[in-house]
Amino acid sequence: MGLVARAIMVREVIREIAHEPFIYGQNDCCKFMSRVAQKITGIDYSTLFPKYDETSYQAVLSAYGGVEGVITRCLGESIVVDPPGEEPYEGLHKLKTGDSVLFEIPYRPPLGGVWIEGGRAFLKTDKGMITLGTRWITKGWHING
Repeated sequence: MGLVARAIMVREVIREIAHEPFIYGQNDCCKFMSRVAQKITGIDYSTLFPKYDETSYQAVLSAYGGVEGVITRCLGESIVVDPPGEEPYEGLHKLKTGDSVLFEIPYRPPLGGVWIEGGRAFLKTDKGMITLGTRWITKGWHING
């Protein structure tokens, strides 16, 4: 699949869920990554871990090793991009639009997002759909499709 087709698919998912409210287990960072991966591959990765809601979210994350563990369970080994907050982010060139990424931001729990060519990623948070640059991306996972 070409990069243009991947970019179109990612943008379709972003448009579909950007204005939906944040709800654990339905429209959160993990479900966003899962929906992008499903759009690209046709595989529903969300079936690989149990259903959860706001009250069971932390327990599910703990059982699978946090956001990183959930992503790894679904997508396999990660690509180490760079230590958090350091430059020059040499590993970012390995990522393609639609790949899942892990943000490790000081004083926040890790967050999952979706890489977009051009040096940014989209994340679904309780504050809505946001974009962040590369500074705190520490790992990535290829979505093969």
